[in-house]
Amino acid sequence: MKTKISFFVINHTAVGGVERVNSRLISLFKNNGLNVYSVISFANENERNKIINFDIALKFKSIRKNNLVKDLCNYIEKNSITHLIFQGDNMSISKNILNAVAQTKCKAYLHYHGSPYAYLKKHLYWSDIKNKPLIIFKILFSKIVYPFKKNKLLKNVLNADNGFVTVSLGVQKELNFLFQTKFKNIHTIHNPFSFDFNSDEFTLKSKEKSIVFISRLERKHKNAFLSIKAWNLLFNEFPDWQFKILGNGSLLTIMKKYVASNKIKNVQFLGEVTNVDVHLEKSAISILTSDCEGFGMGLFESIAYKNALVSTKSDGGVIDLIEDNYNGFLVPKNNHVALSKKIRKLILDSNLRNKMGNNSYQKYLEFQNEDIFSQWIELLKIK
Repeated sequence: MKTKISFFVINHTAVGGVERVNSRLISLFKNNGLNVYSVISFANENERNKIINFDIALKFKSIRKNNLVKDLCNYIEKNSITHLIFQGDNMSISKNILNAVAQTKCKAYLHYHGSPYAYLKKHLYWSDIKNKPLIIFKILFSKIVYPFKKNKLLKNVLNADNGFVTVSLGVQKELNFLFQTKFKNIHTIHNPFSFDFNSDEFTLKSKEKSIVFISRLERKHKNAFLSIKAWNLLFNEFPDWQFKILGNGSLLTIMKKYVASNKIKNVQFLGEVTNVDVHLEKSAISILTSDCEGFGMGLFESIAYKNALVSTKSDGGVIDLIEDNYNGFLVPKNNHVALSKKIRKLILDSNLRNKMGNNSYQKYLEFQNEDIFSQWIELLKIK
């Protein structure tokens, strides 16, 4: 049977790491001669992503969430799809996709972009409870349902017998630890780089006094507000440095109000941008504030551009990207003071900053030595 691959993305019109990775992976497949037929999504098939460029030759198919099993099964059989790679972060959706594919001859590969703790934990802190006391009931409820959610996750891992693909070794280790076993069907394949890159086009000398934060501006998982709280402790001391925020989300207005009320200077809210590389090329430091992160595409792109890194020690794959005290610093979660201290250390010490930037690039070269396409081909069992 002729190979015919489809990707399932929950919302192909959204702007985030998942959509960027899928777009790049599709391009990688097509550029190497694989037949990528379509993208399946819950979003309107006639809408296109305004920031992320999916291949224009792709077909887009919208299916109904409330009729997922039947619609997906029919679509696979009607179009003779041989391989389905699907975004597997939502456990209920993943369960239904696996049930649908099991009724066909198609092979399904669960592509897990997150950390299991993003699903199992409520990443909440005392400040959250103080602001919204009723959250304590959510915490108690999460403890009650924890064993049931953990069991659902285990079933999805086991039922993804063609392949359960994590985007980082950190996530694979978490899954093995959670269930005290080494799963034979779990494979780690790092994400492909999300834009074309030429290291000869820039040097550390082209760096400006600029710090970048690339993230969805959300409380859940991303804890994005922490970034501006950290900069609030630094901007007066370093008036010649700029803090650039790349991303959008529900916290944008709140963060802007915080900047205005605290008269914080040298902050740029740039929104969703298509030219992330331009900002990375000029910046010297990249930061991340997440509580959990499957891989961290913003950091991955930053190491190619020789940025020194500062990140919270989130669940997931940040440890794949940052070696503490080598190419950056890892600080405790939800600690803006610790975050600001490490940023301050890098600002004050240009030699350390450049050393860590060069070490970041060495990490990038290690990733470049991985043949991501060949790893996928081996997993998909395509000759």
